Amino acid sequence: GGIVARQVIADLNQSYLQQRLQQAAVAEERARFARDLHDGVLQSLTGLALQLKTLERLIATDPKAARARLADLQALLAAEQADLRFFVRQMKPIPLSRTEVNAGLLAHLRELAARTERQWGLRVELTAGPLTRQLSEPLAHGVYRILQEALTNAARHGGATVARVELAERDDRLHLTVADDGRGFPFRGRYDLAALGLMHQGPASLKERVASLGGDLTIDSSESGARLEVSLPLRPALHVVAAADAWTTPPPPAGQDVPQTG
Repeated sequence: GGIVARQVIADLNQSYLQQRLQQAAVAEERARFARDLHDGVLQSLTGLALQLKTLERLIATDPKAARARLADLQALLAAEQADLRFFVRQMKPIPLSRTEVNAGLLAHLRELAARTERQWGLRVELTAGPLTRQLSEPLAHGVYRILQEALTNAARHGGATVARVELAERDDRLHLTVADDGRGFPFRGRYDLAALGLMHQGPASLKERVASLGGDLTIDSSESGARLEVSLPLRPALHVVAAADAWTTPPPPAGQDVPQTG
């Protein structure tokens, strides 16, 4: 009887631990979806709403300019539809080659830069070095979302007119730098991820995403602008978030060229 009781207790403990692990996985997945919705669809809808207000004023004063702006809004909506499809397909991962993931990331970053210019009036200068290491799908997806929020924050909250973006691979890590000429963050100085957490400063969603990828974040904020430095490990084992299969799908036409070097 004692042996049977111990075995039953062990089985119950194992079942309880498995249940806790499943609950933790569900909670992490819900948090990831919340970050994606905030960084993607909700930010874009906010920009579209602001442009619709401008369009409402133009209709009465300048119908020709209003028609041109309406065409831009239609193009932006088409791009957001593609982005939303990309979001919905995230639960259908398909093994991709290094070339597919890397090229897909660069194509999506260029499309994001062009869309940001049209939507927020922020000029984006994108410099992307050669990516020789294979990027995991979660890492590629995370880089896209991090840059999306960084550019939106620079335009919407920082009032920036120019953002310079650099993506490079160094020392088994992927480095993303975003520097703008806006007002900076409410704080002044240079702080890493740990210090920002203690201060309760910096964009919460961006900090969570960098931390979930096992990366480092440094923000330098001043009256002349903000500089975000993100360093992410290239080792796939650290990237535990499920990724999308949309990196092989070319983004919709951007409607204009992206300033780019490198």
